[in-house]
Amino acid sequence: MQRKKPLTRQGKHWIAIILTWVGGFVDVVAYIALAQIFTANMTGNSVHIGQFAVDVNRHEFIAPAIAVLAYVSGLIIARILIEIGARHHVASVATWTLLIEFLLLLIAVPVGTPFLRDGHVPSHSEIRYLLTAVLAFAMGTQTVTLTKVGPLTVYTTFVTGTLTKFAQRFSVWIFRVYDEREVSARGLVRDKDFRDSAFLAFIWISYVGGAAAGAILKKRLELSALLIPCFLLLPIMLLDQVRPMSLEEERE
Repeated sequence: MQRKKPLTRQGKHWIAIILTWVGGFVDVVAYIALAQIFTANMTGNSVHIGQFAVDVNRHEFIAPAIAVLAYVSGLIIARILIEIGARHHVASVATWTLLIEFLLLLIAVPVGTPFLRDGHVPSHSEIRYLLTAVLAFAMGTQTVTLTKVGPLTVYTTFVTGTLTKFAQRFSVWIFRVYDEREVSARGLVRDKDFRDSAFLAFIWISYVGGAAAGAILKKRLELSALLIPCFLLLPIMLLDQVRPMSLEEERE
């Protein structure tokens, strides 16, 4: 199907960890700047939609609703691009989706910065709605870019599913150790369930680390902190041109 050699599973592990760091970073910067609106965590936004619908709070209802709509739109557009890439035998389709994310993060900085007041955009400002849409769409496109890492399904913008899969894999490993009554360093390295558990744990740690870094740098750089994920996306896009990473997504 393609002439380029695909990225190795180990390489995809590292890309998934980096993208998850980006997801946590962007989500917390946006959460602070947009007055508690998530751009990657749609579970939290869905709870807010239900809460504000009951409270009949139109102003607070709009922002999380926009976030969900924009995020889903990003998912759909990214899936369409991946499908087009598959049909036209384009191996480096991840570059397309990551480029969209890169440009949207880049645009958010000059658009939102003039409207910041005490570190966040006023809750009733139309710019808040625009930034919410831009950043949630960006996170939607990232989510679809890399989901298959070997047999594992991983999402790089939220970690609830990751924690669930970690618990499943780790539980299987615990029972096997109990049944075999033997644990060794070499056995851990070779054990598939243990290795998958460790990888999923690193995914969660990466998300938390990205959120912590985002919280720190948001205080110092405000929305300009979003330029840091942009610098991380650039080499990933260049790598995708040489070693495509989304071939498994194309085959779905």
